[in-house]
Amino acid sequence: AILEPSNAPTPTPRPFETTKPVVLHIGTAPHKNLRRVWKACAQLDCHLAIVGQETDEICELQRAQALSHSMHSSVSDEVLEQLYRHCDAVVFVSTHEGFGMPLIEAQVFGKPCVTSSIEPMKSNAGGGAFLVDPIDTQEIREALHRALTDAEAVANVVKKGRENAKRFSGVEVARQHARVYAEEIRTI
Repeated sequence: AILEPSNAPTPTPRPFETTKPVVLHIGTAPHKNLRRVWKACAQLDCHLAIVGQETDEICELQRAQALSHSMHSSVSDEVLEQLYRHCDAVVFVSTHEGFGMPLIEAQVFGKPCVTSSIEPMKSNAGGGAFLVDPIDTQEIREALHRALTDAEAVANVVKKGRENAKRFSGVEVARQHARVYAEEIRTI
Protein backbone atom coordinates (compact mmCIF):
# COMPACT_ATOMS: atom_id res chain seq x y z
CA ALA A 1 0.00 0.00 0.00
CA ILE A 2 1.08 3.54 -0.68
CA LEU A 3 2.23 5.41 2.39
CA GLU A 4 -0.14 8.31 3.02
CA PRO A 5 0.16 11.12 5.56
CA SER A 6 -1.42 10.43 8.91
CA ASN A 7 -3.63 13.01 10.54
CA ALA A 8 -1.39 13.16 13.60
CA PRO A 9 -1.89 16.61 15.11
CA THR A 10 1.52 16.87 16.78
CA PRO A 11 4.51 17.79 14.63
CA THR A 12 7.62 15.73 15.18
CA PRO A 13 11.18 17.04 15.20
CA ARG A 14 13.16 17.06 12.00
CA PRO A 15 14.86 13.62 11.70
CA PHE A 16 17.98 15.05 10.02
CA GLU A 17 20.89 16.62 11.88
CA THR A 18 21.76 19.14 9.19
CA THR A 19 20.80 22.60 8.02
CA LYS A 20 21.45 21.64 4.39
CA PRO A 21 18.59 20.82 2.01
CA VAL A 22 17.74 17.13 2.35
CA VAL A 23 17.34 14.76 -0.59
CA LEU A 24 15.59 11.50 0.32
CA HIS A 25 16.64 8.32 -1.50
CA ILE A 26 14.74 5.05 -1.03
CA GLY A 27 16.56 1.73 -1.41
CA THR A 28 20.11 0.44 -1.57
CA ALA A 29 19.80 -2.44 -4.06
CA PRO A 30 22.04 -2.04 -7.14
CA HIS A 31 19.14 -1.04 -9.46
CA LYS A 32 18.27 1.86 -7.11
CA ASN A 33 21.24 3.66 -8.68
CA LEU A 34 22.75 5.01 -5.46
CA ARG A 35 26.24 5.40 -6.96
CA ARG A 36 25.05 7.98 -9.50
CA VAL A 37 22.80 9.70 -6.95
CA TRP A 38 25.72 9.95 -4.51
CA LYS A 39 27.94 11.47 -7.20
CA ALA A 40 25.22 13.95 -8.22
CA CYS A 41 24.56 14.98 -4.60
CA ALA A 42 28.28 15.38 -3.91
CA GLN A 43 28.25 18.18 -6.50
CA LEU A 44 25.44 19.95 -4.62
CA ASP A 45 25.44 21.41 -1.12
CA CYS A 46 22.84 19.00 0.21
CA HIS A 47 22.36 16.11 2.62
CA LEU A 48 21.48 12.67 1.22
CA ALA A 49 19.16 10.67 3.49
CA ILE A 50 19.23 7.01 2.46
CA VAL A 51 16.51 4.56 3.48
CA GLY A 52 17.85 1.01 3.37
CA GLN A 53 20.52 -1.25 4.74
CA GLU A 54 24.13 -0.10 4.68
CA THR A 55 26.01 -1.96 1.95
CA ASP A 56 29.62 -2.43 0.87
CA GLU A 57 28.85 0.00 -1.96
CA ILE A 58 27.91 2.73 0.52
CA CYS A 59 31.13 2.16 2.50
CA GLU A 60 33.07 2.41 -0.75
CA LEU A 61 31.24 5.61 -1.73
CA GLN A 62 32.00 7.16 1.69
CA ARG A 63 35.71 6.46 1.24
CA ALA A 64 35.79 7.74 -2.35
CA GLN A 65 33.76 10.96 -2.08
CA ALA A 66 32.73 12.98 0.95
CA LEU A 67 29.01 13.67 1.22
CA SER A 68 26.76 14.77 4.06
CA HIS A 69 24.45 11.78 4.45
CA SER A 70 22.50 9.66 6.89
CA MET A 71 21.36 6.04 6.89
CA HIS A 72 17.84 5.04 7.95
CA SER A 73 17.48 1.26 8.23
CA SER A 74 14.46 -0.87 9.13
CA VAL A 75 12.17 2.16 9.42
CA SER A 76 8.53 1.92 10.45
CA ASP A 77 5.77 3.55 8.40
CA GLU A 78 5.68 6.35 10.98
CA VAL A 79 9.40 7.04 10.64
CA LEU A 80 9.20 6.85 6.85
CA GLU A 81 6.36 9.38 6.95
CA GLN A 82 8.57 11.75 8.95
CA LEU A 83 11.43 11.30 6.50
CA TYR A 84 9.12 12.31 3.64
CA ARG A 85 7.61 15.20 5.61
CA HIS A 86 10.98 16.70 6.49
CA CYS A 87 12.94 16.23 3.26
CA ASP A 88 13.21 18.90 0.59
CA ALA A 89 13.16 16.57 -2.42
CA VAL A 90 12.99 12.87 -3.26
CA VAL A 91 15.29 11.16 -5.75
CA PHE A 92 14.16 7.86 -7.24
CA VAL A 93 16.18 7.18 -10.37
CA SER A 94 16.09 3.39 -10.57
CA THR A 95 17.50 1.72 -13.65
CA HIS A 96 14.51 -0.67 -13.62
CA GLU A 97 11.47 -0.92 -11.41
CA GLY A 98 8.22 -2.80 -11.04
CA PHE A 99 6.08 0.18 -10.04
CA GLY A 100 7.98 2.96 -8.29
CA MET A 101 6.08 3.48 -5.02
CA PRO A 102 8.46 6.20 -3.68
CA LEU A 103 7.52 8.38 -6.65
CA ILE A 104 3.83 8.30 -5.71
CA GLU A 105 4.63 8.68 -2.02
CA ALA A 106 6.66 11.82 -2.78
CA GLN A 107 3.64 13.18 -4.67
CA VAL A 108 1.27 12.34 -1.81
CA PHE A 109 3.53 14.25 0.60
CA GLY A 110 3.88 17.21 -1.77
CA LYS A 111 7.60 16.76 -2.39
CA PRO A 112 9.34 17.34 -5.72
CA CYS A 113 10.64 14.05 -7.08
CA VAL A 114 13.46 13.43 -9.51
CA THR A 115 12.79 10.09 -11.17
CA SER A 116 13.76 7.99 -14.18
CA SER A 117 12.40 8.80 -17.61
CA ILE A 118 11.84 5.08 -18.18
CA GLU A 119 8.75 2.97 -17.60
CA PRO A 120 6.95 2.55 -15.32
CA MET A 121 8.11 5.74 -13.57
CA LYS A 122 7.54 7.89 -16.66
CA SER A 123 3.86 6.90 -16.92
CA ASN A 124 3.27 6.74 -13.18
CA ALA A 125 4.68 10.26 -12.70
CA GLY A 126 1.75 11.75 -14.63
CA GLY A 127 3.73 14.94 -15.32
CA GLY A 128 4.33 15.42 -11.60
CA ALA A 129 8.08 14.78 -11.41
CA PHE A 130 11.40 15.86 -12.88
CA LEU A 131 12.26 13.08 -15.36
CA VAL A 132 15.89 12.17 -16.08
CA ASP A 133 17.95 9.54 -17.84
CA PRO A 134 18.93 7.34 -14.86
CA ILE A 135 22.34 6.65 -16.40
CA ASP A 136 23.25 10.35 -16.78
CA THR A 137 24.73 11.65 -13.50
CA GLN A 138 24.88 15.21 -14.80
CA GLU A 139 21.17 15.13 -15.68
CA ILE A 140 20.38 13.79 -12.20
CA ARG A 141 22.44 16.59 -10.63
CA GLU A 142 20.79 19.30 -12.72
CA ALA A 143 17.29 18.03 -11.90
CA LEU A 144 18.11 17.80 -8.19
CA HIS A 145 19.48 21.35 -8.29
CA ARG A 146 16.22 22.47 -9.88
CA ALA A 147 14.15 20.55 -7.34
CA LEU A 148 16.02 22.31 -4.53
CA THR A 149 16.20 25.84 -5.96
CA ASP A 150 13.57 26.55 -8.65
CA ALA A 151 10.46 27.46 -6.63
CA GLU A 152 8.25 27.95 -9.70
CA ALA A 153 9.19 24.60 -11.27
CA VAL A 154 8.78 22.86 -7.90
CA ALA A 155 5.33 24.39 -7.35
CA ASN A 156 4.25 23.16 -10.80
CA VAL A 157 5.62 19.64 -10.28
CA VAL A 158 4.13 19.36 -6.78
CA LYS A 159 0.71 20.54 -7.98
CA LYS A 160 0.68 18.01 -10.84
CA GLY A 161 2.06 15.32 -8.53
CA ARG A 162 -0.66 15.77 -5.90
CA GLU A 163 -3.30 15.50 -8.63
CA ASN A 164 -1.60 12.46 -10.17
CA ALA A 165 -1.32 10.66 -6.81
CA LYS A 166 -5.12 10.57 -6.62
CA ARG A 167 -5.02 7.90 -9.35
CA PHE A 168 -3.32 5.59 -6.86
CA SER A 169 -5.40 6.25 -3.75
CA GLY A 170 -6.89 3.24 -2.01
CA VAL A 171 -10.40 4.29 -3.02
CA GLU A 172 -9.48 4.76 -6.68
CA VAL A 173 -7.61 1.45 -6.86
CA ALA A 174 -10.64 -0.30 -5.30
CA ARG A 175 -12.89 1.32 -7.94
CA GLN A 176 -10.60 0.13 -10.72
CA HIS A 177 -10.64 -3.42 -9.32
CA ALA A 178 -14.44 -3.32 -9.02
CA ARG A 179 -14.73 -2.26 -12.69
CA VAL A 180 -12.45 -5.11 -13.78
CA TYR A 181 -14.38 -7.65 -11.68
CA ALA A 182 -17.73 -6.36 -12.97
CA GLU A 183 -16.52 -6.68 -16.56
CA GLU A 184 -15.29 -10.21 -15.91
CA ILE A 185 -18.63 -11.20 -14.34
CA ARG A 186 -20.48 -9.85 -17.40
CA THR A 187 -18.43 -12.09 -19.69
CA ILE A 188 -19.16 -15.28 -17.72
